[in-house]
Amino acid sequence: IGYHSDVVPLETIMTVVARQFALMSEAGYENFTSSCITSFGIYTELLNTWEEFTENEERTRENLFKATGREFKIPKNLSHTSDVIFHHREEIAQKAKRKLVNAYTGEPLKVVEHIGCHYAKIFPKKGVGGSEFPYVLAGMVESWGGEIVDYPERRHCCGFGFRNYLVQANRGYSIANSHKKLESMAPYKPDFIVCNCPGCSMFLDKWQYTLAEMEGTTYGQNGAGIPVLTYEEMAGLVLGYDPWELGMQMHQVDVEPLLDKMGVQEMKMGKYCYYFDFTSVCRKGNVAPLEVVADNIRRILLTRRRAEVIRQHEEQILQAAQSEERLRRFGFDEEPQPKSDSLQQN
Repeated sequence: IGYHSDVVPLETIMTVVARQFALMSEAGYENFTSSCITSFGIYTELLNTWEEFTENEERTRENLFKATGREFKIPKNLSHTSDVIFHHREEIAQKAKRKLVNAYTGEPLKVVEHIGCHYAKIFPKKGVGGSEFPYVLAGMVESWGGEIVDYPERRHCCGFGFRNYLVQANRGYSIANSHKKLESMAPYKPDFIVCNCPGCSMFLDKWQYTLAEMEGTTYGQNGAGIPVLTYEEMAGLVLGYDPWELGMQMHQVDVEPLLDKMGVQEMKMGKYCYYFDFTSVCRKGNVAPLEVVADNIRRILLTRRRAEVIRQHEEQILQAAQSEERLRRFGFDEEPQPKSDSLQQN
């Protein structure tokens, strides 16, 4: 990100990448995979640069050795992690506990796939399907029972754009790009969006919240937003993982309508408890005061900037904090007494 934002010079980023390759070699590996689309693009660009301009590779080797005393080997293979999941998509389909199918109608879920710009737009041959018709996410969706939705701005940027967001004065450009993309897909009524870039999924998710606050506009059905998943989350749901263990409660756009369509049956309160480490509030066999437990759960909810959720689930929050079963699970037999005044203040 620093490189594409003109913060980190090319020679510096070459040395940083060389160090990554050195660590790979030292660990005994020959193949390199990246989950970040921009990192994948940078690795691809630099490997191509070193191949075309060997003097840059030699200078990078000198810089790395001077800075760290390390040497590196060029990876035998470089791939993005979505390529790995794509390669195993049929095996995942055979082990699937759920399909990308509406549990009530039996129809395939309509899915918008978004490919990060740096996956194949810079070096089309490095991405599955190239830059115009990338198939890496579409292949997963089709193998797992879903239906890909085509729409006019399918290849448009998610809106991140690096300097368009990192420079605060430029953020209007960022949200305008996301707005254009969301407006384009909304008429096709997709059930969810899936991305192969962690940055893209964050912006298509968070900007929906922002646009709803700014304009009162939502793009999903029944006045809700369109849930945004990463391909890892999509694969996890298909394989039967608990959505809250996957961290899907941390999304800005509520994923529960999608989970309901898929027939996911996990208890809703689980979404508030997986991110709560009870050991952090229990010391030397003593249970923390109830208000501390409840306050920690509230703090988790506030990370979603959803104060209305706290009000709606206030009773459930207290029940979770008071739960004898949960306390016994951690080896505590006595339940602490609440201090109601403190709780009301929180």
